[in-house]
Amino acid sequence: MIPFVLVYLLGLGSSIVFQSNVPVAIALCTLTIILETVLFVTFVVRRFPKKIREEMICP
Repeated sequence: MIPFVLVYLLGLGSSIVFQSNVPVAIALCTLTIILETVLFVTFVVRRFPKKIREEMICP
């Protein structure tokens, strides 16, 4: 849970710092979303056995 919150807070803080530069803010938001997705996928892969992962992906 801590990495999720840290990535979110870092993305929020950096987008506030660069709010006047729209392309940089959009890139930071995109990077934050990608990092959150990677964290979620690695969490699911580590936490759940293969059988449950397959049921979650293709029910």
